[in-house]
Amino acid sequence: MRQPLSGGLWGIALGLAIGIILQQQGVWPPDKITIALVPGALGAIGIIITSVGRSGGTTALTVAIVIVAPLTAYGATGLGEIGETGQLNGGCTAKATSAVDSINSPVDTSRGDPFVIDPERGLSWEATSGGSVFDDYPWEIWVEVAGVAIPIDGEESENNDEGDTENSGDVSNVQEYGESKGLPVSQLRGVFMVGGFASICDGFGFVTLQAGLFETIISQIALALAVLALVMLIRAYLRSRPQGPVPANGPSGRNGFDRGDMDGDGNIDIDDMTPLDGNGPTTPPLSGDADGDGDVDFDDFPTAIGDDGGTGHEPAGRPDRRCAHRLHGGPESRG
Repeated sequence: MRQPLSGGLWGIALGLAIGIILQQQGVWPPDKITIALVPGALGAIGIIITSVGRSGGTTALTVAIVIVAPLTAYGATGLGEIGETGQLNGGCTAKATSAVDSINSPVDTSRGDPFVIDPERGLSWEATSGGSVFDDYPWEIWVEVAGVAIPIDGEESENNDEGDTENSGDVSNVQEYGESKGLPVSQLRGVFMVGGFASICDGFGFVTLQAGLFETIISQIALALAVLALVMLIRAYLRSRPQGPVPANGPSGRNGFDRGDMDGDGNIDIDDMTPLDGNGPTTPPLSGDADGDGDVDFDDFPTAIGDDGGTGHEPAGRPDRRCAHRLHGGPESRG
């Protein structure tokens, strides 16, 4: 894979892993910043460190930019939501108390200061509909991921024959209660933006389910991905470093290029076959002129791969054509 594309993709993978770790440890929710901006920014860094100072084709660089630029731009729209606080509309109220925290309203929460819950301990809540009696109404609860609200529960309500305007509850163990409702709370940790609606009431708030360091399988996978992506990003950077010049006609090659680097881009790869079809450069310096005869054609191939009669290089002005003759089936030249 071309290095700018490799650097961009591994940078995205590293950023995504970091975003998941931040979310799982309760630092920040999985919003546009952690799921798009951080990966996009690290992808851009990966492109830069694997392309600056290099020459050669631009296809891989263009593809990498096409992938990274929209991701970064979308993530940047989340910067305006950094200080966002919770909301509760429709004249409704809600307050909650956990074993480690309490709030009087979702408005008291924010991305950086969520309502904290110990999932292995208790939680209680009280809510009102502002005096309005709801009957046969739909309701829904959702969680936001990367700016998209994903429904996790909801249905049509039952009849409210008693005309209740209040709702309350008290559970001794949040994890057990969640699992009784079909939610995988044992592996659900970190900070989330949680919202929903019920008749005229709607709103959202920020909640953290406390977690130990790399307690969940998700965080462990993210850590492994981060290490792998960092190693591969460093590897792509090292492979992309431009080669220093070598003496003309020296043992490493001709015209200051490594033997086999026919297109002069600092890499020896499939693109180096292109000058051998006779459509290579025709004016000095001829990076593909491996046999020193003043042109770039198929005769340069044997010398490029090291089959130059055992000398490794030829004196200027006296190219050795013996390998080319052997390649074409012609008689070997006599000295």
